[in-house]
Amino acid sequence: SAAAPILLQAQAGKTWPGVAVLAAQSPSLLEHVVVRDTHAVTLGNWSLTGGVNFYASPVELRDCAFYASHGEDALNIIHSRFDIKGLFISGTASDAFDADFSTGTVSRSRFENIGAAGGGDGIDISGSQVAASQIDFSEISDKALSVGERSEMTARNITVSGAGTGAAAKDGSLLVLTDAQINRVQFAGLTAYIKKAEHG
Repeated sequence: SAAAPILLQAQAGKTWPGVAVLAAQSPSLLEHVVVRDTHAVTLGNWSLTGGVNFYASPVELRDCAFYASHGEDALNIIHSRFDIKGLFISGTASDAFDADFSTGTVSRSRFENIGAAGGGDGIDISGSQVAASQIDFSEISDKALSVGERSEMTARNITVSGAGTGAAAKDGSLLVLTDAQINRVQFAGLTAYIKKAEHG
């Protein structure tokens, strides 16, 4: 419950590899789960970049919070369907939420103090179709919304307060942004450009 969440963390003062769900046949449901102090999942020469990873595995997140991720992504969803409501991510070294070749929705969520090591995005999608609504971004070192590699995103009721760039559409992607407030950006509120020419 909100008053008594499930807590996943390492021993005091340490980090741990986090969570990996691979090729699950049925959806995973995380509800009132708090994850702290993860780094990337690595087994020999095999690795996943996220502290919490879903690969070819459908997932639903409800009122979850991720703190102090030391890996490349706090949450990484790959080749999966997802439905996220009430996600809070704070204090990451790099990206908060990364979706690759996936389809889903994210709503009623907040991302703050993202990218302490530099180059951290709030939501970063590649080859994906995502609908985002009611999202607050605060103190994002790179892009609040990064839409790339032929992705499609609709985003509404978005608030950005402190970021390198508010929203970026690149490499053949489509971003439809409505009802957005973008404040205190260092580079640009909105950008569109080619980074990887192979995507057109």
